[in-house]
Amino acid sequence: MPVAETAGRPIYLGVLVSQNNLSRFTHLAKIRIGGEACSGIKPVLYLFTLEDIDSENLKIRGLFYNASQNRWSSEIFPFPHVLYMRKMPDHLDKKAHHFLKLAAKMHIPLVNARSAFDKWELYRVLWASPEMRPHLPETRLYRGQESEISGMLNRYGKVYLKACRGSRGREVMQVSRLPGGALEYSYYDGRLFIKQTNNRCLQRIVAHFFGQEQVIIQQPIDLIGIADRKADLRAEMQRNGKGLLEIVGMPVRVGHARSPITTHAACYRFEDFFGHVLKLNQDTVAALEDKLRCLLGKIYLLLEKHYGPFGELGIDIGVDQNYHPWFIECNAQSAKVSLLNAYGGAALLKAYTNPLEYALKIAGAPPGLSQKGSSSTPESGGAN
Repeated sequence: MPVAETAGRPIYLGVLVSQNNLSRFTHLAKIRIGGEACSGIKPVLYLFTLEDIDSENLKIRGLFYNASQNRWSSEIFPFPHVLYMRKMPDHLDKKAHHFLKLAAKMHIPLVNARSAFDKWELYRVLWASPEMRPHLPETRLYRGQESEISGMLNRYGKVYLKACRGSRGREVMQVSRLPGGALEYSYYDGRLFIKQTNNRCLQRIVAHFFGQEQVIIQQPIDLIGIADRKADLRAEMQRNGKGLLEIVGMPVRVGHARSPITTHAACYRFEDFFGHVLKLNQDTVAALEDKLRCLLGKIYLLLEKHYGPFGELGIDIGVDQNYHPWFIECNAQSAKVSLLNAYGGAALLKAYTNPLEYALKIAGAPPGLSQKGSSSTPESGGAN
């Protein structure tokens, strides 16, 4: 087994994944971590699920890649020195919360301060910064009253309803007012559904669609796109082994025709979409990229100031017809599918190597990681 030693002890990096997605992340244990984060040491990196945790004995059965034997092995490990979460614990999962509470008690640092965001809370965190307000669409918390939706429909003609804790395009509904007063609503669930209703029935439809989830109502953004296919960007951002911010890629996602989301979408490199598809000149593309990088860096630092340090974030940004950027949402566990599709395997490898090297950097740090040496201006990274 590869062993890293610092002050005579191994450094264990534990990656928490779900049982269903275990095979998706086995490549992490093969990643060669280098640079200043390692300084000549080699960490012990293992994958585990919630079912592998023995909280009573502070042990975990983990899966690691044995390079000398070129095979995967299972072994009993101590609790990690740093925890990288690639599973989003259900807010009702008692075992997950017990484990996280125990990890906090043991002062085990997390690569990400949060594994998920509440969209309403996130909106209020960013709204507290006057600098962010021009980039935030009007957002209201839905309290179950039909008048709340109709009021915003009167202002905008169209609104988005989103579950506060939904992710990856799930639990998003678009509602539009049609000529004559009828309403059209659409959502994506394996395929695109477009239906019609009226004001009287909409409240019941929304309640059935979202269940017990809290819901926000949001102003639509007149997004750029191709014909009736809207586009947005997923900026994949990480801290590297030096603790500096990098943007590994900003893939542009173009959704299906009339779809309320772009998650299940065609993907383009940033420069390809704006330069070749939209045919903007090079100076305009460069200026837009600089503007977005500056905004993304500010968002990242604001979230760290409120929640604590993050080793990686996937931040969704919309650009309107006037090329003004709008914040859409933030993901602490981005699946990186769009990054892979647009920028390829080398970018994906970089996007996973960065947070692992960052994990090694903070493994020996005292509780309450200092951001000393961090940069407010994201670097280019290897993909752009």
